[in-house]
Amino acid sequence: MQRKANRKFYQVAPMVNIDRHSNQYYTYYSKQEIKFGSLAQVEFRGRLIWGLVLQRKLKPNKTKKYKKIIKIMEEPVLDKKHLDLYQMITDYYLISLTKLLQVVLPQGVNRFQKIDNFKKTIKPGVGFRIKQQEKAIAEKIIGFFKNNKQPVIVQKTERLKILTYLIFKVIKQKKQVLVLCSDDLNLNLKKYHWEKIFGSRNIFTPGLVKQNKNQYLQDWLLMKNVAKKIIIAKKTAVFADFRNLGLIIIDEAHEDSFKQDKKHPRYDTRIIADKFARFYQIPIVYSTNSPRVDFYWQIGEQKVF
Repeated sequence: MQRKANRKFYQVAPMVNIDRHSNQYYTYYSKQEIKFGSLAQVEFRGRLIWGLVLQRKLKPNKTKKYKKIIKIMEEPVLDKKHLDLYQMITDYYLISLTKLLQVVLPQGVNRFQKIDNFKKTIKPGVGFRIKQQEKAIAEKIIGFFKNNKQPVIVQKTERLKILTYLIFKVIKQKKQVLVLCSDDLNLNLKKYHWEKIFGSRNIFTPGLVKQNKNQYLQDWLLMKNVAKKIIIAKKTAVFADFRNLGLIIIDEAHEDSFKQDKKHPRYDTRIIADKFARFYQIPIVYSTNSPRVDFYWQIGEQKVF
């Protein structure tokens, strides 16, 4: 009886494909205290899978037999507010929460690498020059963001310098910047350019390859690390649980590669990023030389710079 008294019961969302109309949460027990958003290995329908630990269940059904949580990853990968954002996304795309978790969250692993928690003051380096006209545009965008967190489009030829100035202003406030790129070529070009200005140790380019579970988990945790000031990544990074994000940039926002339409769940990174920005009240910039008609119409001509 004493052993059962020490049990703590938790709701766990299995990271498998479950129909959205079916139950998304299942109760398991552990003798340990588990933080919200931690990964737990459990037995589900005859196989071992990873799940996301949600709230603790204080009054479990005493007539039921519950299974034990087998393994726990102590470092949480998601907080409660970000889970609410996930719920909004599942409602918008009509998919199950468990399927979304399966696709975007890292799977648990046995070993962790040490996370580099360096701190470094960031100053624009040699090679960063901005004309007064471009600086005036950037300052106008910053002023617009102070009064209104609605998205803007940057269309000017020298938009890379405008974006660089915006990034510098954001990280001076000790916040992070997420830059979403359409492909590897564009990502590497931006990384090369901004490493010369801000230094390579302040820029992080996560691979986010699900096949490499250990590396995927490390990338996910490093994106939450506030020491990483500028995250340059492809579309999957839009789902990450950032702790101190101050700006989102969608680079080459007209590209169709921001859509995932070849496998389930299907989504548009630009729509997810817009929901993310509105949910957390974060400025978002669409950088493109040829804005999509629907974006141009939704955002409005007065927000195109």
